[in-house]
Amino acid sequence: MIKNLSSDQTRELVSFKIDEQTYRARVFPNRFIGVDCDINPKLDFYGEIESNSQYLWQGFIPKDVRIIYSCEGDSNGFAVNNGCYYYIDNDEYIYEFCEYIKQIDLKNTLDFFIHLRLFIDRYFYNLKNDGVPRQEYHKPIVDLHEQNIPRMDGHRFLDFKDANNAECSEYSAMAENILSIFGYQTIYLDGSVKTNWVKGGHSFNLVIVNNKVFIVDFHIPVDIIDINHNLLNQAPFMGHIQYYDLESLRNHILNKQPFSFDDYTIMELNSTNYHLLLDVKREYIAGNAEYYDEKSLKKSKQNY
Repeated sequence: MIKNLSSDQTRELVSFKIDEQTYRARVFPNRFIGVDCDINPKLDFYGEIESNSQYLWQGFIPKDVRIIYSCEGDSNGFAVNNGCYYYIDNDEYIYEFCEYIKQIDLKNTLDFFIHLRLFIDRYFYNLKNDGVPRQEYHKPIVDLHEQNIPRMDGHRFLDFKDANNAECSEYSAMAENILSIFGYQTIYLDGSVKTNWVKGGHSFNLVIVNNKVFIVDFHIPVDIIDINHNLLNQAPFMGHIQYYDLESLRNHILNKQPFSFDDYTIMELNSTNYHLLLDVKREYIAGNAEYYDEKSLKKSKQNY
């Protein structure tokens, strides 16, 4: 699409596509993703979350859509997000990806997805060593005497760049928009994941690739190794979903049924079989996440 375009031509084309995708997204009346609660709401943590939630977004996520990535129960049992939300406030990451991908000799579609995940990792500088939890950046009240952390200027997506604190929400949101611009049909989903070593709230994508539907997880990748267990690369997890029509797939999501993948241990890449290390079983559910109720100090699993 852009391989032989100049930087100016690329920017012009991408700008047109962003405007086109933003116009299409006007049909969604609720301009948020997640649980819609203010800093001090009267939202019953156990009774009203589902009616104040939206866990699915189809296609490009415009700048006016609030992405809420955390929800907790306060001492009175009301839901709060403590300011844990952001807006995708600029489009520069899309232009940056276009210039990056121009330099790559892509061999196949999987190669594109591998490099998209690599770009997202580098954009967020996600080393995952001692990064400050993202909640601490967005909370409106922080005791600066106890925590010496850099403050964000606002609820901006750009603030995650190079900050080493992006999580699944930011990965899925960036992938959602880049894939949409590159012509993929894709859906951003909020829910949960359970693997051999991870269980909890999670964001991921549903993407149509070559007329097949995949659950794609850019944040919890799979390791591609050779027969000697040497690490070759990492790829986003791509689980193929068997479905008969889009309506049955939609009902599967709305009914919060799991997408389960068993014994996912071989990936064929360039006609050579590479093993996927430590990736035997995964289960994804949309609209099902874990929240914390401070009053009971117990983890509560809520559908939303």
